[in-house]
Amino acid sequence: MNDWSYKLTTEQVSEYKRNGVLIIRGFYDESEINPIKFAIYDIIGLVIKKYDLAIQQKPYSQDNFYSGYLDLIAMDRKLGGIVYDAIKKITPFRRIISSEKNQDVYEQLSGATNTGICPLSQGIRIDNKSEDFYRSLWHQELIFHPQSKDGAVFWSPLIDVSKDMGTIQICLKSHRKGLLQYKENNSDSEKSNNAYHSLCTLDEKASNISNFEVLEPLTKMGDLVVMDYLTVHQSGFNKSNRSRWTLQMRYFNFQDPLGAALGWRGSVKYGVDSSTRDLMTVHTLVKGNNDDR
Repeated sequence: MNDWSYKLTTEQVSEYKRNGVLIIRGFYDESEINPIKFAIYDIIGLVIKKYDLAIQQKPYSQDNFYSGYLDLIAMDRKLGGIVYDAIKKITPFRRIISSEKNQDVYEQLSGATNTGICPLSQGIRIDNKSEDFYRSLWHQELIFHPQSKDGAVFWSPLIDVSKDMGTIQICLKSHRKGLLQYKENNSDSEKSNNAYHSLCTLDEKASNISNFEVLEPLTKMGDLVVMDYLTVHQSGFNKSNRSRWTLQMRYFNFQDPLGAALGWRGSVKYGVDSSTRDLMTVHTLVKGNNDDR
């Protein structure tokens, strides 16, 4: 019997298997989250200094950890990309990704005994007001992170997420349908700025997305939302004056036969040829191993 550092209840495991999602309130405490916030604040300051921008950051606090960021992207949106790429590399975030309790939760939910993470499948997402062009559309993780069918994405906000900030939208029990129908994006008009969705998108009509009950949970800093790799979800619409900052972490099972057959490919950014043909080949292989749950 495992000596888990974080023990889930039987009810929590059953809820995850039934709905394809589990919300654990207060999973991370301030001692884990605050170092991430301070590192983000520091990196924003370093970018301001590097480009000699006329931006004055407010003194650091937990509530204004991204002070200067909105001014920075107002001057040059590309500088926001520099911040985005840098903050995923900070050590406090990497400690959480590799934490024993994260691994324990995943293994209790999936039954895995050999858990893997892909370096470029982790990040800190930033969703700004009215930047719908960068939104994550309806999707399942597996098509873009084909490491194992029983993989899971861990989603956790760095700030309290209100309704107007755009809550994550989750199709309950959608994981039971296996991998849904995707279509290739062959024209510029079909593409978005998102690295994933520019290659292929979920066919909402063919997949009957409207038939699923959609959960839009209000979450607080430190809450954890765990979703099955086959659970359909998308980003909410941020209509507030604040940015929505969330941790995005992904875990997979080395022992999953499909993942092994595909060589535990990382993502469209790592280990997968970033072409529509390659992604649709993955889609075909996964569909061939579908099983409704």
